This record gives sequence, structure tokens and C-alpha cells, in this order.
Amino acid sequence: MKPYTSVFVFSIIGLIGVSYCLDCTAEKSLICRKQTNCLDCIRAHSCCNWCYKAGSSSINACDVKNELSNCEYVEENQAVAIISNVTLNKQISPQSYKVILRKDETVKLTVTYQADRDYPLELYYLTDLSYSMRDYVETLKSLGDKLRTSLSSLTKNYKLAYGSFLDKPGMPFTLTSPDNFENPCNTDKLKCNPTYLFKHTLNFTSNTDEFFKAVTDSQISANLDDLDGALEAIQQVLLCDETLGWTEESRKLIVLSTDSLLHSAGDGILVGATRVNPGKCLIDRFGEHIDPLTYDYPSIAEIRSLLRKYKVNLIVAVQEKEHFYQSLKNSTLQKEMYVGRLKNASDILQLVTDGFQQFIRQVEFSTDTSDIPELDVKFFSDCNQGSVTETTFCQNIDPYQKIDFNVELTLKEWVSDSRYRRIIIREKNINEELTIDINFPDKCNCINLDAALKNVTCNNGILSCGKCICNKGWKGDRCSEECLDSLDGCIERGASNFCSGK
Repeated sequence: MKPYTSVFVFSIIGLIGVSYCLDCTAEKSLICRKQTNCLDCIRAHSCCNWCYKAGSSSINACDVKNELSNCEYVEENQAVAIISNVTLNKQISPQSYKVILRKDETVKLTVTYQADRDYPLELYYLTDLSYSMRDYVETLKSLGDKLRTSLSSLTKNYKLAYGSFLDKPGMPFTLTSPDNFENPCNTDKLKCNPTYLFKHTLNFTSNTDEFFKAVTDSQISANLDDLDGALEAIQQVLLCDETLGWTEESRKLIVLSTDSLLHSAGDGILVGATRVNPGKCLIDRFGEHIDPLTYDYPSIAEIRSLLRKYKVNLIVAVQEKEHFYQSLKNSTLQKEMYVGRLKNASDILQLVTDGFQQFIRQVEFSTDTSDIPELDVKFFSDCNQGSVTETTFCQNIDPYQKIDFNVELTLKEWVSDSRYRRIIIREKNINEELTIDINFPDKCNCINLDAALKNVTCNNGILSCGKCICNKGWKGDRCSEECLDSLDGCIERGASNFCSGK
């Protein structure tokens, strides 16, 4: 066999975690031999390589490498190449890959997650200010230094915000007679504020004195039934993210303190609130809900979707009815919710710590391939437990230790539009991501050699990688033979298309 020079399709900066075809069988050879030009050849299969012979009409110009002979050059097929791997000081690394991918190829990438010990933490305290919660609120006002110490043990970089809720101010959830409306606690011993649905009091701040002043200034109110408007309050805390001051680069928690059950979608009809909130922030410049009797309560599914969209987790501190919230977590909010029993108000410190630890001890990746349905993406990890399985989710991991996920990309079908595509791998709890730019073979470098072939003329066709590709109705090494009445002579040996498919 004559020695040949290889012309690689891609310039590879770094070749990492690559899986490509090693078993180039006779079956693969048949696939290759059906290809009549270089680009179709290298796209057909990873085993296919293009044999460059100036002006030759060899029927086996495309074949598996060990079947090629007497080639001047070989357009050697690179199955997959990772040509960049950028890593910054982030919890997810690397942040980007550029991948060259082909049909039937699998590329294996590694993405690593490691929680940052002092990553910013934002906690929104959302408190039920109904009459039955008055003792809790009084104790919360006195926590002061204990709260500072507790949060500092989680991260040095934290901010607090504060809001409260009750229920929709209408019958049958609230007494609406003038006396009851002005003092819903219905007692001469305690003057309560009128019932309201949701009130945002304090934007995110690192000043804990401001936080405790907001809590101290809170006034108890009351409503009638044993259900409240917590879901709608949570909805507004999420939808009003810009108003409240949520930031992108932070770990986000809502701490819900209550002793009630939840109104949900459909209950609003009882007060005439039948419209579905289309995703609007409905608080005014004073932080009060502007339309409590127009929009229905959200559903649990809506809240789950919003929590995931805004990358917020929910800690529920409940005095009673723990079983209800635990059931809600198990059925719908397994990964978004932590439930703890609030035996006394000071327990809130430990519940926040426990909830924070639960969420920092889990990691979940996801991606959207709707723009490239031909691509199959799989995740694998041992979650530092020793046994690798296909999974996107790890829990109960050791905080601040590295967790590796192997990501397998497989192109199931050839993409007709060869423009590059991008997929983004996102983590559930933090606003960091890995971008993967995917490119596909779109040219053969051996066409650059054609310019030197002064003695090869394709009369009725074009020269491509040393071979004449004939126009429709022409055949032969130089495309000089016209296809006449019989088309049999226009089918090249071993091929199925007339006149090279032109």
C-alpha cells in the first residue's frame, strides 16, 4: 500500500472524552461505498474516509480506512472533537464546550458541580400574621443576634427581605361588616389591622437591623377560615423579583411560617376572584396587593413551575398540620420544598439551617433539545456513592465536595441544516450553566487541493476533492459522455443514482 498524507477535517485544540467508531466492519464499508462525494462520505459514518486521487473515477473513493489504497491524500474522518473547554471560578465547571459532532457518534463530556461555601444567600421571610401566629411573631422580633450568628454559619454573604400575608379580604374568608373589617380580631383587648392578602414590607438588604425593624413594626390581623392565601403570596414574591431585589447570582430561599392550610386554584370563585393571573406582579409602590379580589389563587403546579423558573426553594415552618405540608412535598414539591415543625418560634433558626443544608446537598441538571430533536442527551453520575447510573439528580451529597456528571451527546439522525446549534445545561438551584456549541461537518479540506490540478478538466461538471461531479445528463471521468436514451450507462458501478445523482 502506497503511503499517503492525511488531511484532517478539523483542527483540534483539545480532544477530551471522545467516543467514536472503532469497529469499522464490512457493513460499515458498504455504507461508505454508496457515497459519491467527499462531504457525503464524511457525513455518512465515522468509519468513512475519502480517498483523494486526482481525476480518478474510482468507485471506492469513500471507504473504511483499511480498504483505501493508492491515495494521494485521505480526508480522514474525525468523529468528534471538543475544541474548547473554558473553566472559570464557578460552582459549575467548565462553562462552555465547542463540539464537532456527527451522526451515530457519541461524545462524552464531564461537568463538575461544587458548592461555594460563601455563595450569596437571599432569604425572604414570608410570615402568616393571623391572630393565631401572634406568639411566633413576638418571638421572631427578639431573635436578633441569634439570627445573625445562625446565618453567618451558612455563608458570610446573605441578605434578608420580609413580607406577610393573610387572605383575600372578602366573604366567606373575611368578615366584611364595618366593625369587623376595621378590627378583624373582634376583641377590645387587641386592635388588629384590616385583613389583607399580601404585603411586601422590606426589599433584600444585608442590614439585619432594618429587617428586625420591619418585623417589629408588623401588626397582627385575622381572617375567618382555617385556610390562607400563602400560595398567592408566594406567587407575588416570585413574580415581583425585580421589585423585591432578588439577584441572579445567589441561592434563593423563601421561608414560609404559618399554622394554616392553603387556598389553591378554584377557591377564589367564592369571593368572585375567577381570573387567572397571567404572570403579573400585582404589588403597588407601598408593597400591597392591588387586586386581591380579581385573580384566583394559583395552583400547586403553578407554584412549582415558578419556583423552578426563578430557582427558588421553599422552607415551610409550620406549627401544626405538618402532615399536610409533608404530603404536599412528597406529591408535588419533592425537590423544591423542605418542611419542619415549628414547636416554638426560636425553632425557625434550626429549620432554616436544616432546609439550607437539604438544598445545598442536592444538585440537578437539565437541558432543552427542542431546537435539535436529532440530539439525544443523557446524564450519568455515581453521586460520589461508587455506582454510576443514568441520572440528572444527586441528593444527600457531602456539602462543598465535587460531584462529576458525565454527559453523553449522540446525534441520532443527520441534521439537514448544518448550521451550528447550542444547548444549555442548567442547574436547578443556582443561576449557572454550561453552554455546548455543536458544529457539524460542512466541508472537506481536500477541495483546497483541486486548484493545483491544472490538467484535470471537468467538461460538464465540477471538480471536488479530485473527482469530477457530473451535471445532470453527463457521465465519465471528465463528465464528457452524454447520457443518451438508455440510462443504464449513467449508473456508476456500485452506485444507485443516475449520473452521479446530478
